Amino acid sequence: MATNPPITIGELANVPAPGSGVQSSWAQSITRRTVHRFATVAERDAKYPAAGAGTGALCVTTDTGSQWVVVGGAWRAVPLGRVGLATITVGQNGVTTAVDVTGSQVALTPTLGRLYLAQFSLPGFTPGGAMLFGLSLYQGATSRVRLVQGIAANYGVITGMYVFVGDGVATTFKLVVDATVAMNTVPSAANPAYLLIQDIGA
Repeated sequence: MATNPPITIGELANVPAPGSGVQSSWAQSITRRTVHRFATVAERDAKYPAAGAGTGALCVTTDTGSQWVVVGGAWRAVPLGRVGLATITVGQNGVTTAVDVTGSQVALTPTLGRLYLAQFSLPGFTPGGAMLFGLSLYQGATSRVRLVQGIAANYGVITGMYVFVGDGVATTFKLVVDATVAMNTVPSAANPAYLLIQDIGA
């Protein structure tokens, strides 16, 4: 089959002419507008390096389901957004020593190497007035961060966040509350406590 020079259609400057063959040496700009699939990051880098792919190129690595885009000459992971959420609307009374916040558990296997953001909040009330209450984020059996809120006039809210890198291990995240004097957690439908975990890329 004869090969005629490529033609231009819209943004594509090298479209094979109708009825023409295609020479393997011809560049194909449609390649940069296609979402390619690779088994791993290593395969992607070997077959489709960022420098050749160009800004805005897209691909997926199927081992983790991660999406990637070329920005600034490098492949960057596309954030996947929410991967876990616990919303708590029922309180617990008489909290002093550390106890799990009922309903705050989020089971998750963080993908190895990806970046995550955990955000959490819990309102508390003490009938006895001034006190301190603490709120911890646990990953499995390990406390990752603990925040303390002073309550001077009965009511207070702890809100915090924690950034971590995925380790590929299945685990449960949860909130644990403690107080210096007896207190009640007071989430409601209008003002819930929550634990939100988001994939924010890599």
